[in-house]
Amino acid sequence: KDRVLKEGVNRFIPILDKKEAIVDMREEEVDPPAQEIITRDNIKLEIDVIASIRVVDSLKAVKSVKDYKKAVKSAIASSVFSTLGNRNMEDIQKNVDIITKEIKNHTEEESINRWGIKVENVRIENIKPPKAIIDSMEKEIAAEREQRAAILKAEGEHKVAELHADSERLLIEKRAEATHKVIKDLKELMPDIPDQNIMEFLTKTSYIDS
Repeated sequence: KDRVLKEGVNRFIPILDKKEAIVDMREEEVDPPAQEIITRDNIKLEIDVIASIRVVDSLKAVKSVKDYKKAVKSAIASSVFSTLGNRNMEDIQKNVDIITKEIKNHTEEESINRWGIKVENVRIENIKPPKAIIDSMEKEIAAEREQRAAILKAEGEHKVAELHADSERLLIEKRAEATHKVIKDLKELMPDIPDQNIMEFLTKTSYIDS
């Protein structure tokens, strides 16, 4: 009868008992080969997934399958294909966390019942679109950068123009205040001189524009 030897003292008769396998019960990583899938919007993607697994039923892991790691890798690949194949590329890119949970749950549903393997974690290491898609995305990013640069340049030029206009306006206001003060001082010094004569004098001396 099959039995599992636990930690500590166990009865083992070399002639009668046969050691089938030693199973590591610690968490370990499995790295299935990257696989190509076709999204719902007909884009071919190369998906690279890594999973962390742990044996929870060593008897099942040894007796129900020849190589439980290989079996789990196959289950992950199947889950990746079915989960991502039902989504479009944009949806996949925006919902990586949700997708990895779906892959984990789908894989574990099979692995824990059939082989006694618990899937602790699944993560998508890489999503690689075709070169044409990558080139298109790079061009789009470059165009967005150029557009932002053009906007920043235009905003900078507009700001400089505003500052220049403010400086001109301030200069005119200061000059008008100074002219008004000079006219006032001259009228106090020469109250009998008409305003027209004072203005003609200031114009001739280039103090104010004609």
